Amino acid sequence: MYALCCCYLHNSAEAEEVAQEAFVQVFRNLAQFSGPAAGLTPWLLTIARHCCIDRHRHNRARISTQSLSDTAAQQADTDDAEGEEAPWHSSELSPEQALANQQETRLLYRALEQTSAETRDLILLKDIHGLKIEEVAHILDLPVGTVKSKWHRAKLELAQTIVQLSTPGQPTAPLPEGASS
Repeated sequence: MYALCCCYLHNSAEAEEVAQEAFVQVFRNLAQFSGPAAGLTPWLLTIARHCCIDRHRHNRARISTQSLSDTAAQQADTDDAEGEEAPWHSSELSPEQALANQQETRLLYRALEQTSAETRDLILLKDIHGLKIEEVAHILDLPVGTVKSKWHRAKLELAQTIVQLSTPGQPTAPLPEGASS
């Protein structure tokens, strides 16, 4: 749940706080859990996602002058300065590999910030957190077929955004309609 909160909020301290709020919500709503048929992980991540969305709405209403990318960059600088290692980095990488991974991760999250909320949700849940299509469908309360088609379009949108961000100053054509990633 914490990792999902980090992906949505781009701030480790705030992600910890929201993850704790999510666990409180889980405890309060434990009687509503429908058992193993629905799956515990999708239920937990649904609650965490809703808590993140609520926090994001609260933050957006409170502070409208600072963009998500500024917040993410400041958090990355703070984490680097404090010597904390991001949870997705491996300490067994060479400095060059670690830097390349960090740059790729920042590019990915910058691209996710520029995509639609639907695309961001699908990519975070399916690709970053590794959930099954059925679990994503349950979390988003959508039919499985709809999630499959939207996930395919989300990958194309993300790929196009990454290409645009990685080639600054050069016009990029949209990906072909049938292109797969």
